[in-house]
Amino acid sequence: MPYQKIIRENKMVQKGNIDTYKKFDQLFAGVSIKGKRIADVGCNTGEMGHIAKKKGASYYLGVDARSDFIQAGQKINPDLSFRIGRAEELAGRYDIIIASAMFHYITDHHKFFNQLARCSKMVVMDVWLHDSIHCGFFKTHRNLFIPSELAFLFIAGKYFKKIEKKGASLSPDASTRFIFHLSAPKPIKAKAILIYGKSRSGKTTTAKAMHGFQHLQLDQIFVDGLIDSFRSRNGSITSVSELVEGLDTYKTRYLKRHSDHLTKWLSSRINRDVVIEGYDMIKDDYRGMVVDILKRLGWTDIEEKHFDKTY
Repeated sequence: MPYQKIIRENKMVQKGNIDTYKKFDQLFAGVSIKGKRIADVGCNTGEMGHIAKKKGASYYLGVDARSDFIQAGQKINPDLSFRIGRAEELAGRYDIIIASAMFHYITDHHKFFNQLARCSKMVVMDVWLHDSIHCGFFKTHRNLFIPSELAFLFIAGKYFKKIEKKGASLSPDASTRFIFHLSAPKPIKAKAILIYGKSRSGKTTTAKAMHGFQHLQLDQIFVDGLIDSFRSRNGSITSVSELVEGLDTYKTRYLKRHSDHLTKWLSSRINRDVVIEGYDMIKDDYRGMVVDILKRLGWTDIEEKHFDKTY
């Protein structure tokens, strides 16, 4: 049976093994959602988004690692936004994040909490707790990780200053689950690393080796610009110099093209760690443009690596 019960105009659209509407009221008891931007990680088919919008939320994004859930959610709730992905990879800025009945699927708990703390002011979640008094996680035969209350509070407390236990929540089985409200986030801020220098100096190899960072190769923007210029002239250009001239001067169309591309790329990765590499950042004005865009979109931890040797 599907997880979320769905009702439209007093008619059962989907039977589920959890009363989504009662669960929503439990999660948000005492919390105002009017005008709030909400992300729902492990959203299933997104019925909590439907409820949130009816209660006045200004925006809802449903995120789930399973594409079949996302596809079903898009059919049932075509007015909502959905994205296939994992909670640990969430990007953007939200007032509230819902993390309902999904924490036991998480394996990197520090990355999970840090990313949610980066992206939100508050997290509402119900957590399957083990009854052990010890501070540990307990693995089930289904490879689920169930924390004791001490373990949950210890890890969550590293990334949120305020943790409120709100009581027991609905459960689809005999498991014991409790609602927590996490607020006053204290994340490790998102980092941006700029790698620039000569060709064949190891820039790209270094950037691609940085696990967990989103990677942008700025040189590809230049190549795409050449291709577009070539196409706009119906393939009549016979030399690289003509292609470069077709992009107009460096400080006008060329710089604007790169600025627009970088802004769009970064806007979909706000609060993620990013590494940006390319030759053009060797120029102070171009690198200054990149730094200005990063700062405008919220990155404050920016590191530069200048590769000046060719291997």
